[in-house]
Amino acid sequence: MLIWPLCLLLFVSAHPVDQGIFIIQIQGLRNADGVATVALYEKDNHLSEDDVKATFKSTIKNNSAVIMTKPLDYGNYSVVVLHDENNNGKMDYNIVRMPKEGVGFSNNPKIGLSKPSFEATKVTLGEKEKKITIKMIYF
Repeated sequence: MLIWPLCLLLFVSAHPVDQGIFIIQIQGLRNADGVATVALYEKDNHLSEDDVKATFKSTIKNNSAVIMTKPLDYGNYSVVVLHDENNNGKMDYNIVRMPKEGVGFSNNPKIGLSKPSFEATKVTLGEKEKKITIKMIYF
């Protein structure tokens, strides 16, 4: 009698989770210095270093870059790009706390004085390959 529930449990737990990759085209990088870094978030408090799902880096050529992620579970993500011009692994700010380096967000929302919401930058990964284009912003 216990064999049937155990077999069912094995089947359910062995069922693979659907996964896909993002192919991220980054446009408008102002130079080829440093690297383009992509951070993926799954939560509303995106841009917090503690909540990064995954990061990826790419060299820059002809003011653009392409990054392919590793396989990720289907779901909603916010994709954030940093043009880390001095390759120090973090965003640099000027004296009034404005970014000195370029940033970009999935869905290319308009940027005001605050970061865009997760909803404004949310993209759904629900296929084997999801191509998105992100345009860089410099302040």
